[in-house]
Amino acid sequence: MRHTECCIQPSCTIGEYFYVIKGYEKNLLQAYSEDFRLDPLQESTELQGFIDAYPDISQLSVSFVAEHFGLSISNLSHRFKGQTGVNISNYIVAKRIEYSKRLLTETNMSLSEIAGKLSYCHTNSFMRVFKSVVGMTPGEYRRLFSTRMEGHRWNKLHLKQLAKRENTLESSFY
Repeated sequence: MRHTECCIQPSCTIGEYFYVIKGYEKNLLQAYSEDFRLDPLQESTELQGFIDAYPDISQLSVSFVAEHFGLSISNLSHRFKGQTGVNISNYIVAKRIEYSKRLLTETNMSLSEIAGKLSYCHTNSFMRVFKSVVGMTPGEYRRLFSTRMEGHRWNKLHLKQLAKRENTLESSFY
C-alpha cells in the first residue's frame, strides 16, 4: 500500500498510519540533509552563529549541536575544526567561560550556583576548567574584575597586565 492510499482510506490501522508518518519523516530528513550541503564558509558561519546565539548555554554540547544539524559528532567536529581552526569542544567551553565571567562580575551568585547554571555537576570541575582557560580561579577573577564592588580603585597597569595574560591564555586554549 502506498503512503497516500493509506492516508485517504478510513480503514487504515494505527500501524499503517505510523508507517506513513515514518516515511514522511525519512523524506524530510533526507531533504534537510541535502539542503545542509552549504559552501564551507556559509556552513562555518551557520555553525558558529548557532552556538553564539543559543539562549541556554548550559544545554549546549557537541552532541546537541550535531543533533540539531543532523550530523554525527565526529563529522561535526571535523567540519568545525577544518573550517575555523578551532576544536568545537573548546569553542563551547570558551563560550561557557565567557558567560561565567559575566555572572561572576555582575551578580552575587555563588560559585556552586554558577557551576550548576552551566551544567557542571561539581563546583571543582567548573573551577578547574575556568582556571585552565583564564589562568586564575573564579574567586580571584571575581575579586579583580567585579563591577559590583563600589569605591574600589584598581591600578590600571595591573589590570592591563591581567587582561593581556587572560587573552594570551584564552588564545592558547584554542
